[in-house]
Amino acid sequence: MGKYDELRKEALEQLKEGREALSLMIPSTMEELIHELEVHHAELEVQNENLRTAQEEIAQLHQKYFYLFDTAPIGYLLLSPKARILQINQLAASWLGIHQPLQATPSLLAYFTATSLGSFLNFLKQVFATGNRLTEEFQWKRTPQRPDWVQAIAQRSQDEPDQCLLILKDISEEKNAEAQLIEAKGVAEAASQAKSQFLTNMSHEIRTPMNAILGFCELLIQHSQQATLPQIFHEYLANLKTGGETLLELINNILDLSKIEAGKMEVFEEELNLKVLIQGVFHLNKAQAMAKWLNYTYDYDPNLSEYILSDRTKLNQILNNLVNNAIKFTLPRRSVHLSAQNEGERLILQVKDQGIGIPPEKLASIFESFIQADNSITRQFGGSGLGLAISRKMVHLMRGDIQVESEVGNGTCFTIQLPLKTVKTPKRLTLTNSSKIRFHESAVVLIAEDNVINQTVIQGLLHNIGVRTHVIENGQQAIEAAERLQPSLILMDLHMPQMSGIEATKIIKKSAIISNIPIVALSADAFQEQQDKALSVGFNDYLTKPIALEQLIEVLAKYLPVRSGNAADSNSDVVTSPLPNEKQHRLEKLFKELARVPIFRAEVIVQFVDSMQTLCHGYQTHYVELLKEIEDAAYTGNTEKYEQLLKEWNG
Repeated sequence: MGKYDELRKEALEQLKEGREALSLMIPSTMEELIHELEVHHAELEVQNENLRTAQEEIAQLHQKYFYLFDTAPIGYLLLSPKARILQINQLAASWLGIHQPLQATPSLLAYFTATSLGSFLNFLKQVFATGNRLTEEFQWKRTPQRPDWVQAIAQRSQDEPDQCLLILKDISEEKNAEAQLIEAKGVAEAASQAKSQFLTNMSHEIRTPMNAILGFCELLIQHSQQATLPQIFHEYLANLKTGGETLLELINNILDLSKIEAGKMEVFEEELNLKVLIQGVFHLNKAQAMAKWLNYTYDYDPNLSEYILSDRTKLNQILNNLVNNAIKFTLPRRSVHLSAQNEGERLILQVKDQGIGIPPEKLASIFESFIQADNSITRQFGGSGLGLAISRKMVHLMRGDIQVESEVGNGTCFTIQLPLKTVKTPKRLTLTNSSKIRFHESAVVLIAEDNVINQTVIQGLLHNIGVRTHVIENGQQAIEAAERLQPSLILMDLHMPQMSGIEATKIIKKSAIISNIPIVALSADAFQEQQDKALSVGFNDYLTKPIALEQLIEVLAKYLPVRSGNAADSNSDVVTSPLPNEKQHRLEKLFKELARVPIFRAEVIVQFVDSMQTLCHGYQTHYVELLKEIEDAAYTGNTEKYEQLLKEWNG
């Protein structure tokens, strides 16, 4: 064996050793690799299992939500921009009569009415253009299985911009209910209109004879002041006038309630002397309180401003109603108290009595229309049950509140809270002595009135204040007489045969010859809309029947020429002889009647003073100055001075 063989042998041994070493090393590495592979395989199996579970859950959810989508009680559709139906649920398909699965892509446009089609196309265009969620209502062509009206909610798909989801809700019942509501509203409005028309007609029909009753009563009272009549006649006339005014008040209450319920009554705020108003309410009801021997009082908080901004008419009506009720329901020789106070920015008005009281269970109903706490009260005390209802509604209109506390047998207290708006620098409130106005002899009033009795009343009132008149019976005659006579003023009734007052006024106001003649509406229509209509066609003013003499004179004074001096002030025919016994006797009778007039009735006092001054005119007597002082006291509301002057007369 040579060296080569030795080397070869050594190499083989080394190779053998290497193989043995390699064989020892390879099995260990392989086991690790196999183990790792097994681990990865196990993890992969777990992931596969999770994936299978997830796929099953997804399939279940898909099936669940597809079931909900398909069976939902509202319609679901997937639409293209041209309203092609790409997918539809079962309900929507049944509405449209489409079979599933879809064999084609039918158009939704075929199902809309002609009036709704354009709106839906515009709606769909906006959905795709803006991407916003939009809602609108549409009407479909009517079939038994299809709703008439649907509410559509649509939004463009974020994943597929050329698709939008449309949700449809059947709103046919709501629309039918809405249509029925509109119909019912129309019926109610028609009924309300019929009611208003009825009240308007009834007001007109009642006010026309009331104008005659109160008008002739006024004329009789005026003539009775110049005649020697038994005292009982004057009392009868006073009672007649009071009864007529009470009836008129009831009519006005019904109209007020109707206007409030129709939302046609407004609040007119003006500067007023609250203290004088309170005194006026107090004195207006004083005679009634004295007749029952009541302890009747009032107080005015010295810290309360006298001048405020409020609705004079409504405030006066509310307080008079409460005070009148308090006196009516209070037994003789007990008390009634009226007070006015302020609490911060609130005006507090209270009327407290010691009357019969109201049971607790009845308190909630006393402010309802035509309701009184007990039907027997109507028989015992009278009343329509409207006063409190109207008072509360008026207080609420004035942004205030009215509350009541009562105890049966011990009395009732009504408390009114109103916003207090004080006037720091009031305008000078002037009082016009309308009875002293004397119109110029050139003044001529044209009376357009078809009712003969009303003609006589108006003529009589005007003649008594020295105004010449001319009477015609319809609108056509009014136009002809106006052109012929050129009167200073036209008193125009609204409702006349042949041509109404409104039509006649329109023609007169367009005439180049007589358009400047002032025209005053004379009507029994007391609703504001009638007055507004009359003023809008050209009437200069509006007088409501029954006509109050004071209001008539005030309106006449706006348009008729007035004398620069009064007849009573004229110094011609001055007589310095003492007052004859006959005139003295008549003067004493007038004074006795004057002494019964409460101070708040300044216009009545002035009428008496005027008649008494006429008796004294031209004679030397101290009564002239005394009468002037009585008149001034009445107009300034100076009760103390008024009562003192009455005592001086007796003295």
